[in-house]
Amino acid sequence: MLEGDQITPKMRLSRHLGTEGKSQVWVAEHVGLGKEVAVKLMGRALSRNSSPLHRFQREADVAARQIKSPHVAQVLEHGLTRNGMPYLVMELYDGEDLGARLQKSGPMSPKEAARLVSQLAKGLGKAHLLGLVHRNLKPSNVFLTENENGEFDAKVLDLGLSVRAGISSMGRTTSDATTMISPEFMSPEQIFGQKDVDFRSDLWALAVLAYYALSGRAPFSGQNLEAFGNAIEEGRFEPITTLVPGLPSTVDAFFTKALQRDPTARFTGAKELADEFERALGVEGEERTSRTSFPLVAQRGSSPGSRPLGASSGTGSTRRPKLGSLKEISDRIPPEIREAAMAPPEVLPVTVRPAEPRQGSALVIVLLALLGIGTIVAGLSLLSGDSSPPPSTAPTTPR
Repeated sequence: MLEGDQITPKMRLSRHLGTEGKSQVWVAEHVGLGKEVAVKLMGRALSRNSSPLHRFQREADVAARQIKSPHVAQVLEHGLTRNGMPYLVMELYDGEDLGARLQKSGPMSPKEAARLVSQLAKGLGKAHLLGLVHRNLKPSNVFLTENENGEFDAKVLDLGLSVRAGISSMGRTTSDATTMISPEFMSPEQIFGQKDVDFRSDLWALAVLAYYALSGRAPFSGQNLEAFGNAIEEGRFEPITTLVPGLPSTVDAFFTKALQRDPTARFTGAKELADEFERALGVEGEERTSRTSFPLVAQRGSSPGSRPLGASSGTGSTRRPKLGSLKEISDRIPPEIREAAMAPPEVLPVTVRPAEPRQGSALVIVLLALLGIGTIVAGLSLLSGDSSPPPSTAPTTPR
């Protein structure tokens, strides 16, 4: 694809923003909408009757038509280019992702972290109600814009490339292994290759994001996937009160429950998790805008191979998954990607500070996942058929 290419009767490519495997991200002029949009070209042409194409169209359609939330990046449309390549059209926003925000400003204050989790929970709750599981929630898939009051508003990225619960699972195909590239934010169900991955996997990731927002680091780490899996299996992570002075002990109790190995021992939905996080921090929660702000999702039975760690409010199987399965998953990932994934994360300096409005204009950053991130969801992996290392992309220029 080249600058100026007319990929559809209504869209012309303006400038290239980045490459991820065989996929490309562009800014395009949309004649029909009368504005610039972000376009992700999915890498290769697909047969109009192929199952990967049907799956992409189904999930993108749900995201575009049914997920209406200020805390989910809006999918405007999707389709095929003139040469049969699938594409996804999303809005462009002013702002930055969560990882960039913390790198620039350091960890969030308790009030900011509570705001972040509350807003993300609202967006995820609507997706869960529709049977969609994100499975790739991490800092680069959380986009922050600035509102008129100088506060940030959070949006979940990449729900147009989510996985419908029960349809796809990690470990089913070789290409699915690319989802392991960023394990710090993946649930035990994904790490251990369990087939029954549901909305509670997203709740785990949301709790990890909460820990990351407060401390600047993820709770679990390891020099390789085996060590990382052992840390999760044994529930070994540093209490956040030792990392962030001044937090109440109730926050440790929150993470003990939210990061249970057994999915049935965690919180039962996005609403409960967000509410309990606010209570644990001792901050006032955001006003609920409607009864549907936090859709409730019925809790399902525990997945095979899961077990609770420590005190829990649920009951589940005590059968331990074989840790050897971690090596099998690890061996399916190209070595250069595996090594990059398990590199020690940068620990940000920690300060406990009050939330303050931020001044100045933000960078114009495309609201599309996979720019500067290290992993792709299974659905996109099936489309691109590529497991090459993630791209390095330069920041976009200010508008």
